[in-house]
Amino acid sequence: MKRFLLIVACWCTSFAAMAQHQVKGTVTDATDGSGIPGANIIVVGDEGTGTVSDFEGHYTLTVAEDAELQFSFIGYNPQTIAVNGEAVINAALSYDLVELDDVVVTAFGLKKEKKALAYAVAEVEGSDLAVSRTGSAASALSGRVAGVEVGGNSPGQASRVTIRGNTSISGNNQPLYVVDGVPLDNTNVSSADRWGGVDLGDGISGLNQDDIESMNVLKGPAATALYGSRGQNGVILITTKSGESRNGIGVEFNANNSFSQAYGVYGDRQTTYGQGTRGNAPRNQQEAIDTGRQSWGPKMNGQEAVYFDGKTHNMTSAYDPMDYFETGYSLNNSIALTGGNDKVQTRFSFSDERIKGVVPNEEIKRNSLNLRSTASLTDRFRVDAKLNYSTQRGTNRMKGSQDPANARKSLGIIPASMPVDLMKANAHLPISNDSYTPNLYWLAENMENNDERHRLVGYISASYDITDWLTVTYRSGGDGYVLKNRDLAPLGTPWNSPGELEENSQTVIEMNHDLLFVYNKDFGADWNISGTFGGNLRTNHMDKVGYVARAFNSDDFYHWTNAQTVENRREVMNRETQSVFGSADIGYKNMAFLTVTGRNDWSSTLPSANNSYFYPSVSSSFVFSEAFELPSWISFGKARASWAMVGNDTDPYQLALLYNYWGAGFPSGGFRPPLGGIEHDVMPNADLRSETTYSYEFGFDMNFLNNRVGFDIAYYNQLTTDQLLPVQISETTGYKYQMVNAGSVRNQGIELMIYGTPVQTENFSWDVNFNFNKNVNTVEELIDGVDQLVIGDFGSVQVQARPGEQYGAIVGYDYAKDENGNIMLNEEGLPMQAAEQSVLGHVVPNFTAGLSNNFRYKNWNLGFLIDMKHGGSIYSSTNAMMYSSGTHINTLPGRDQYYSAPEGDKANLIDPQDWYGQIGSNIQSEFVYDASYIRMRELSVGYNFNMENINAIQSLKVSFVMGNPFFIWRAAPNIDPTQLLSAGNDGLGYEMGGSPAIRTYGFNLNLRL
Repeated sequence: MKRFLLIVACWCTSFAAMAQHQVKGTVTDATDGSGIPGANIIVVGDEGTGTVSDFEGHYTLTVAEDAELQFSFIGYNPQTIAVNGEAVINAALSYDLVELDDVVVTAFGLKKEKKALAYAVAEVEGSDLAVSRTGSAASALSGRVAGVEVGGNSPGQASRVTIRGNTSISGNNQPLYVVDGVPLDNTNVSSADRWGGVDLGDGISGLNQDDIESMNVLKGPAATALYGSRGQNGVILITTKSGESRNGIGVEFNANNSFSQAYGVYGDRQTTYGQGTRGNAPRNQQEAIDTGRQSWGPKMNGQEAVYFDGKTHNMTSAYDPMDYFETGYSLNNSIALTGGNDKVQTRFSFSDERIKGVVPNEEIKRNSLNLRSTASLTDRFRVDAKLNYSTQRGTNRMKGSQDPANARKSLGIIPASMPVDLMKANAHLPISNDSYTPNLYWLAENMENNDERHRLVGYISASYDITDWLTVTYRSGGDGYVLKNRDLAPLGTPWNSPGELEENSQTVIEMNHDLLFVYNKDFGADWNISGTFGGNLRTNHMDKVGYVARAFNSDDFYHWTNAQTVENRREVMNRETQSVFGSADIGYKNMAFLTVTGRNDWSSTLPSANNSYFYPSVSSSFVFSEAFELPSWISFGKARASWAMVGNDTDPYQLALLYNYWGAGFPSGGFRPPLGGIEHDVMPNADLRSETTYSYEFGFDMNFLNNRVGFDIAYYNQLTTDQLLPVQISETTGYKYQMVNAGSVRNQGIELMIYGTPVQTENFSWDVNFNFNKNVNTVEELIDGVDQLVIGDFGSVQVQARPGEQYGAIVGYDYAKDENGNIMLNEEGLPMQAAEQSVLGHVVPNFTAGLSNNFRYKNWNLGFLIDMKHGGSIYSSTNAMMYSSGTHINTLPGRDQYYSAPEGDKANLIDPQDWYGQIGSNIQSEFVYDASYIRMRELSVGYNFNMENINAIQSLKVSFVMGNPFFIWRAAPNIDPTQLLSAGNDGLGYEMGGSPAIRTYGFNLNLRL
């Protein structure tokens, strides 16, 4: 009997073993088809049997044929699937609407549970970018993310983005952009400075926003430490859309077509007094030309006066500078095809964007082709490849600052009596005796600048599952473009009569090679260890060639062969960075988490003794809502803390002398020998070290009322030392500056985000989000003996770094005042300029904030975004010039009294022309304004059509959208305080002939088949 029972037991055991078989598959996000790493797969009823998905979402598990598998991951609804003897079981998990934001993308594209993060990460959905477009994708961050400040929002213009303030006094302060794991070159290769120039845009401005799935902002050094020296200023991770497993081919069409209008500038302009000087109107053509920049003539009542065309006209208020601007438009259409099965998924998209600017003849055209495909070649081996090709062509982009070709510089100083139609009809005639203030319409008809950019971005990634908990990935990606630009001042140009032509061709290539090992393993029921380790090799190459041709022989062929002098130019730059890095994430009972990272970079731009630098970070978070019994109205609570160190190297070729060819030298016996010399005015320093930023951060996340309401608050403190500074030295050395390691800058502040859904019913919901940031950006020290360092030099005004003061002190002349604070007058009765310059303001705001609201009623949607900034200053040269020319509304007081007084009494009065002219030319403090504003950034109304009865259409949404529709309030007159001279540090705090505010309005249509 015992032998029989033993035989039966063995038979049953063998049968059970035979019933066990291997199941494999992929756990994906049902929204975009991307794999979910770290998803839990357990056998229902036997929680001891299970596994987790790998880096790409793949898993393998041995189970009984009749078992049921439960697939789960934080932020997604769990899914249970019966095995039923199947060998391949895939699970597509949908978002849990309650825990929608509980999974975020972090460094190197790794998805992590939000509760495990011990640093600040903010996410912006691609749908938020595609509806109301205001400039580039970077511009869309304005008002949406606490601690992120964005400047510049005109189409095609480079954006300046800073995260938690300025860390470097003279270096780059903008974040690193990473698109699908590949760093994007975001260099603004051409921009305006004090003397002019044209903004050709940056890398992010050319990205098709319809291809973006999400943008994740990694704020602090703890979040960016794995990116090494490039992560000092934060990282913006952009994830693009990918293919999905589905029946048939999916089609998505998006059309965003809008009109644009200029507004918000030259509002405080007087229209009472016309052209002339000393109260007199011009009596002949020469007087009209001599006073073309002056509005110190008589009060306009229709009296006769001679204008610049030599004819007599009735003097009335006939000029409005806003009439120069035209109605622009943006036509943006894209189509995407997606499809695939459980083995291969592919997405292809094409976009066409055509922009007409608000100034005459300004146009930008963009096209983009994007192809991405993922494939599971075997159970363990997968590949992911992407290729993006884009073109951009710009025509007659507006020049900036003091460039004579910047028509906006002249708009504010043309007299109110000057008819626009008269200037347009006589574009060939000068309107003033100042060659740097030409006829606006001569500029539009004759000046030319064109640019063309061809860009190729792509990567190929291969992943192999070594075990069920360890995956190795190799990724090779590149970003390269060729930019050509042509800038022509034709023969007869008022300020350059012989003419000038500049042409350049610039090739930029960046390659990144990554080797990553990603691991994720449970140890018992309580412990989990995950992370990554690997290496990166980055190479950068830039080659720029060009020439400047001057003095053309004729006006029928503008080419270097038709010029009398030609100056050839070439610039080459190469750099390389080698890196190793690693991270370890330790989790205990899904409530306590510890993350440790380390990265070491070797940079070719630093001397061999100092070119190796190590960046560690330590961070932890504790989910106390999991550890303790809390009141039922508290849904979630987490405390977090982190410490990190990151850094920044310098530009290439700062260590040794460089020589360059300057062109042909002085004539000698009919021969012009080549002329060359030392290339830079900065003395090299062979002992440079990397900048280093030390940071610590504390924060709390809390959710209440079943996650209906929540907040995220953080305090951070960052100190950047060993600043790479160009310090001024005696020019007897043959140089002007020397690069040294000195000085420190501190950023400390508070970030707050409050979000909630105050109302949620079947037919109506209201979502609100408020974010706030107060950052104190202080220059703690410079080099010994140096009390100021120039960041931007604009002649009479400078923006400086000064020890003990906020970053970006605006320095200029104030009024001279006596001991009682009264303005002192000179012998002529005019206000005196102070003997020395002083600090007139600082560029850093007191705080920034944003408020978004979204309302849904049945199929209708209403949303708006308010962006605000309080504090910070800006110097406006536009307003100063309007004072000097007499067009500013503040120049009206005193005119009636002076011009109506008898000639004998005027000796006892001050001529307003002299008074306001003195202020406009010499008193910069009068034109330093509070840069505060509250702006309606976006406004949209949309309707989702019900497609239940139309099988061929998945969804159809039509929206009316407005971008930057109006200022609710602003402090500075006549200018848009959000516009930039340039995206670099040298463009902060200064305005001259800047872009107007641009309002867009139109319709967005999204159709999915």
